[in-house]
Amino acid sequence: MKNWPPSKGPAFCLNRPMDPPVALIAAAGPSETALLDFVRARVSREMIREIAMNDYGNNAEVRVLAILEQLVPNPVLGVVPYDLKEALELEQWTCPGSADIEGHRKRLLACIILLRNDAFVSGDDDLGDIQKSPGKVIWLVRSSITLGSDASRLALGFLLWLHVKQSDPRLRAFVSFGALLLQIQEGLCGSNLLDTCTWVEHDEKMARELLHPLEINSATWLLGLSAFEDCGGHREPWTDTFAQVVAARSGQLPPEVESALRRLLDRLRE
Repeated sequence: MKNWPPSKGPAFCLNRPMDPPVALIAAAGPSETALLDFVRARVSREMIREIAMNDYGNNAEVRVLAILEQLVPNPVLGVVPYDLKEALELEQWTCPGSADIEGHRKRLLACIILLRNDAFVSGDDDLGDIQKSPGKVIWLVRSSITLGSDASRLALGFLLWLHVKQSDPRLRAFVSFGALLLQIQEGLCGSNLLDTCTWVEHDEKMARELLHPLEINSATWLLGLSAFEDCGGHREPWTDTFAQVVAARSGQLPPEVESALRRLLDRLRE
């Protein structure tokens, strides 16, 4: 597949959702709970308590129970109660170092719980959560990469599930882009990366078609869809992660694939 970026036509209809590439789904099956199960087995009760202690430790025991309720089979999912959401979002914004494995496990757990719940809400339920969801995607990706290949592959499966489950255009393009990052990181289906680029590009264009102009922050590719991500230091996690995974695969991919990835990286940096 050498003709990328794609031209508009029947196979690239902006008004019609595009499914993830078949090869990508075959390599990392979509799963709601596989990543959660992986992390849950590696997070202690004390680590959960540390998450619950965020926001000055207010109502910590209540928050511990609320987190544990998210880890049982068939939990109640949807709009997260404010106290729990505050603790999880504060964990999301921690910056554990590369050697802080427990820190990344805690941040990954927080992002999974938040995004899993976001999958079950609509814009009418809680507009703010969906608007802020893209940031959860990039931190989930970054902590998954730090924790190694097993976590990265399961994170890819989780994002593929989320992409199907939550169709809100304010989130979907960021989810597909997160999947692209993990596909590059894991070296999966390298010859099919152009298909994934086409999928991400389609989601980004479709979001601009579906959203009201006042909901779009700028013309910047992808990040301009979100006022939260298209500002200050929020841009760097996206651009830096993309640059790092592309650089790690430099020389290992067909020239047309590397060229397409670098074009996307340049657009993300504009």
